[in-house]
Amino acid sequence: MDNSNQYETEIDLKQLLFSIFIRWRAVILCGVIFALLFGGYKYISAGQGTVDDQALLEYEQAVALYEKTMADYQNELDAYLEADEKMAACQERIDTIDELIGSKLTEDAGKGPGSENAYIQLEVLRFLRRDYEADMEELRTMEKPAEPDAEPPAYPSAPYAMSEGLKYGMLGLVLGAFVAAFVICVAELMSDKTRDMRDISARYGLRALGELPDEFRKAKGIFAPIDKLIIRIFGYESHVSRDEAFSLIAANVDNLAAEHPVRKMLITGLAGEADLEELCSSLTERTNGEVSFMYGGSPLVSTRTVRELASVDAVILAEQRRVSGQSELQSEIALIKDMGKDIFGVVLF
Repeated sequence: MDNSNQYETEIDLKQLLFSIFIRWRAVILCGVIFALLFGGYKYISAGQGTVDDQALLEYEQAVALYEKTMADYQNELDAYLEADEKMAACQERIDTIDELIGSKLTEDAGKGPGSENAYIQLEVLRFLRRDYEADMEELRTMEKPAEPDAEPPAYPSAPYAMSEGLKYGMLGLVLGAFVAAFVICVAELMSDKTRDMRDISARYGLRALGELPDEFRKAKGIFAPIDKLIIRIFGYESHVSRDEAFSLIAANVDNLAAEHPVRKMLITGLAGEADLEELCSSLTERTNGEVSFMYGGSPLVSTRTVRELASVDAVILAEQRRVSGQSELQSEIALIKDMGKDIFGVVLF
């Protein structure tokens, strides 16, 4: 009992750290959520204050320059359009003058009474025509102004709000990751579920017949390279396939059966029914045939298994990682021993 209590007080730091790192997706996601909450709240709250005076002055100067640029462009455009209208009016007057010059007045110039008036009128018309042509030449020199590419300046955001949002975002990222790691640690420490063979063999002094590869310690999905790196760093790489693991279990059973002869053996525990059936079939095929095997669910929940316990010589416990609890396992062991049956060993799925 003392050994059991001493074992229970030990904390596997390596296993604990691995449980955190292999769940890095959840840790990062929690950190990002906290970063968005903390940073976003601080940015919004800080952004409601006044903008920096220098930034506001620069913004006002930029607005004034933009407005002056647009006003100058509009004035130039108005002048160009006005000149275009004047050119059209001058051309219309020149055409009218040309009609008058080519009219009867030209024919009558220098003939008969009143010729002097006609001559004077003709000279006046020619003089006006020259003036209008000069005006048109001057108007033709005007070009249409190019539209400026200036854009209205954006109102400055408070740099204080941005810096505070980033600072609190980083704080939220660290805090969120810490909270996620803390929750994982608490869950691991509070759980009495079996994680590896040591949780059973060292605690209860049972033989370890073998264990199947841990699916939890396998790389998965598109981020498999990261998972593989973590598994490799913590030394949890599985070098044995499932088929090889069954062969090793069968070899261990043969070796122990030679030292402790038995004829009939029951495979039971909290492993899934499919795993129990697979283990039973594998041992039947791979052992030397001197032992007959049968399987059944945990004696804690299966009446058939309890009845069959009376007819077998020994029991193999087949337990499931992160499913079999220590309290349940202890109850199974106590029930089997109360019936006077030897526990041949443990297989961990």
